[in-house]
Amino acid sequence: MHDRIRAERGPGVPKTFATGTARELCAFLADAAAGTWQSPRACALLRDWLAGNTDRTLVADSIGHDPWSSDDVRVLNKTGTDTGVRADTGIVSGRHTVVYAVIAAFEPGAERAAVAELRRWGTAVDRLAGAHRSDSS
Repeated sequence: MHDRIRAERGPGVPKTFATGTARELCAFLADAAAGTWQSPRACALLRDWLAGNTDRTLVADSIGHDPWSSDDVRVLNKTGTDTGVRADTGIVSGRHTVVYAVIAAFEPGAERAAVAELRRWGTAVDRLAGAHRSDSS
């Protein structure tokens, strides 16, 4: 993170709120999931902040969970958008804990295809976390 969220970016402030590769975002969230980023308290605060995200329209859309139930699946995520970009990064805790960062870049007019691709990745994350399935599935 380079700055805080701002409605407008003027002179003297970073051009963007944050930058990072998918690999860097996954490493960051793996540390937060393990409680080893900064301090355990900072990790808990970050996980609570991610838990409050209500945008489950990208990767998280394909993860079989009900955020309002006690189904033992917890999805903590943050989405981001920009012109030609959709991104979703998060931590899914079920039978296994999975961290993910999926970033789609696309040409104007291809938004639906980009969202569909992010949701396909959500299916893979869901399968890896595996919390809501019985041992026979």
